[in-house]
Amino acid sequence: MWWMIPAVSAAWLMGRPSTPLPPPPTTALWKPALWTLGATTTAYVGLAAMEGLHNRLTDGSYARTLRERKREHALHPRSPRSLVNGGSLSLTVVGLNLAVYYYGQHNPRNYLKLADCHQMDWKRNWTLLTAAFCHANLKHLCANMTSLVPEIPHLLHACGQSPYQFVAFYGSAAIFSSYAQRIVSYNRWTHSWTSFFEFTAPRGMGASGVAMAVFAASCLSQPWSSPSFLVSAWGLGYQVSNDIMGLFYSNEMIGFAAHLAGAIYGAAYTYLNLDHYLWRNLVRFFSGGSNEPSHPKPPTQPRGNADLDLDEIVRRLNSSIE
Repeated sequence: MWWMIPAVSAAWLMGRPSTPLPPPPTTALWKPALWTLGATTTAYVGLAAMEGLHNRLTDGSYARTLRERKREHALHPRSPRSLVNGGSLSLTVVGLNLAVYYYGQHNPRNYLKLADCHQMDWKRNWTLLTAAFCHANLKHLCANMTSLVPEIPHLLHACGQSPYQFVAFYGSAAIFSSYAQRIVSYNRWTHSWTSFFEFTAPRGMGASGVAMAVFAASCLSQPWSSPSFLVSAWGLGYQVSNDIMGLFYSNEMIGFAAHLAGAIYGAAYTYLNLDHYLWRNLVRFFSGGSNEPSHPKPPTQPRGNADLDLDEIVRRLNSSIE
């Protein structure tokens, strides 16, 4: 019977579930990078075209309304009128995240379709966006919403009070932070580079990367001499330093890479003033220049009437002296 041992061993080895091999970097990193670039470009161009069309249909009044709300928010940050869009956007963000959370709780397999999981199908690049709306549990969801919602009005001010620009920023920050987490996950799986550090590679899910992007953008949009900026900058620096240490030395299943990528994205967006140099130019292109502020010139008096008025004044002064 000894001859059956090799046969049984071979059958057992053949029956074991094989560990999936890591995909090549072209599939795991470069193609998602191109998808990330294309998706963010499409988001900004498409939403800027929608705002430009909205402005064109209203004959420029929509752009003037946004400028008035931004000016009012700068003078009176607690004004209800200037924050009406902030409140509605906050409810929309919370409602969408709650809907996805209960969708995953109804069937846990649904999260496998939406979360950005390594060692899964690396060709599903759209999960880089949907992963930002998935949360592991109710505590995770509440923590992200608590840190995200209070900063939405400040981000809306940095976006020129434009809900279109806010949606483009939110979606692009979600994609960018999820892609950064995928890079770290791939490195942890393959140990192809920088294997000296034990990078954590949790499943890509949660709005924490977007929350960091919103917090960084709202922080740098405040006047740098104000006390609120000093407090926000201290909190941002503290969180970034913790994420850097956690990325390299912590074994917690937290998306430190997504946090750092979101902070970089939000800080760069505000510091480079992309609201002015990118968004307004796109909207101006699609609206045909109708979003330019109109400054009507005051009516000028003819030169002859002005001279006559001056002569009359001189004559009356001379007569009063005599």
